[in-house]
Amino acid sequence: MQLISNEIIYMRIPYLLFVLPFVACFLSPQFSEAQMSDLSEVFIDLDSESISGVAEEDTLAKTNTVLSATIIGEAMKYIGTPYRWGGKTPAGFDCAGFVRYVYSKFGLTLSPSAPSQVREGTRLKNDEIQPGDLVFYGGSRNRKSVGHVGLVTEVSSEGFKFVHASNTGVRVSSSNEPYYRSRYICACRVIDKILIGEL
Repeated sequence: MQLISNEIIYMRIPYLLFVLPFVACFLSPQFSEAQMSDLSEVFIDLDSESISGVAEEDTLAKTNTVLSATIIGEAMKYIGTPYRWGGKTPAGFDCAGFVRYVYSKFGLTLSPSAPSQVREGTRLKNDEIQPGDLVFYGGSRNRKSVGHVGLVTEVSSEGFKFVHASNTGVRVSSSNEPYYRSRYICACRVIDKILIGEL
């Protein structure tokens, strides 16, 4: 016999942690020992699941933050590297080759072109963008089609900054720069593929 619904217990776990011992003293004369045991087991199982879930989410968030910082640190090593069309090595990068090279250091192989990379990640709303995510822009000839990609380095209430291989070499730009603001298309997340092992 389940005396309290799972939904109510989930919503009231912190409160029940404090109150349950006192309630048990008053309930014991009205319910059998077996019924009281059922109530305790339900509560303990749900509490363990809740604590485990919170711990897992917290660990994942911390892992994501550390991994993002490490990826960004790797990307920043190549500031000043010259632009080279089709370039995929530190001798010279194009935009997709740069992002692909950086992420390959962490075991994730992305496609060699920006239009392909945009299909490999999870699309994000603007307020979901985080460091480590990829941002895509229209090309110089057609601003409505993906032609450029960068790696987000920091996010603020005013926008974000990203490191990318521009036609002047690898550098950091702002989402608020008129050129990029007018060509922004979308953002995607691929870092989760590393975290869950989809290599």
